[in-house]
Amino acid sequence: MLYLSKPGAHAGRTSPTNGTFTQSAMRQIIRSERAKELAGEGTRWFDILRWGLMDNQAGIDELKTRDSDFTNFRLGVSKLLPIPRRDLAIDPNLKQNPGY
Repeated sequence: MLYLSKPGAHAGRTSPTNGTFTQSAMRQIIRSERAKELAGEGTRWFDILRWGLMDNQAGIDELKTRDSDFTNFRLGVSKLLPIPRRDLAIDPNLKQNPGY
């Protein structure tokens, strides 16, 4: 728990360091801390993918409750970005990602 309390300490946030937590609760705490600590550093998207939050509607709904930027995300579409038209024109073997 010592390591969990360090990231927020310098930012004036309190971290949960007392008590016992379920695995699910601890994961939520870590996700929340990483989102706060790494905001704007370009690593949040990789956390979201690694945690599988874009793999099912429940994950997307969880993101929507915390961040309005995910309001328009759709399962099966928003996980991948569109391939630029220029690249599609250069390589006829490329296929556009679904939904674009």
